[in-house]
Amino acid sequence: MSPRSQGRGPAAALAAVAAVCISHRAFTFVAPVARGRAWSLRGRGRPSSALPRIVRPVLGGEQALVQYEAGDRVKAKSPDDEMWYPGSVEAANGDGTFSIKWDDPDGGPETNDLGPSNLKKIIIFKGYVVGDDVRAMSPDDEFWYPGVVSKANKDGTFEVKWDD
Repeated sequence: MSPRSQGRGPAAALAAVAAVCISHRAFTFVAPVARGRAWSLRGRGRPSSALPRIVRPVLGGEQALVQYEAGDRVKAKSPDDEMWYPGSVEAANGDGTFSIKWDDPDGGPETNDLGPSNLKKIIIFKGYVVGDDVRAMSPDDEFWYPGVVSKANKDGTFEVKWDD
C-alpha cells in the first residue's frame, strides 16, 4: 500500500457513513409527490401517507399584507405615549392612514390617524362550539383563564364556564 492512499480510506468510509445517515433523515426542504402521495426519506425512500410539509412565510412584513376596513378591531400604537391600546378602525382616510377610535380614551383624544405600521389587526376565532376548551379573558379583571364554552350566542360571542 502506498503512503498516499492511507488517508483516503478513512475519508471514503466517513463519506459513505454520512451518506447513509443522511438518506435515513427527512429533508424538510424536499417534498416530492408521487401518485398522489408524498415521499418520505425516513422509510428508505418508500412513499408514506404523510402529506408534504406546508410552506410557511418567513416572519416579517406580514403587516403589509393586512387589509383594514371600517369596524375592524385593532391594537394600535398611541402617538402620545407609544403604547399599544385596543380600538377599532373608524374609516380609511385615502392616504394610507386610518382613523382609529380608541376603546377607552382615558382623557386623551377619541381618535387618531395612524398608518399600518402602527396597527395590529385583532382576529377573533368564532367557530367555537359548546364543550370546547378555551382560554378566555375575564371581563372582571381582564386576565386570561382556562374554561369551557357553555353557550354560543347568535351575535358571535360565547359564554364560558371558568375552570376553578
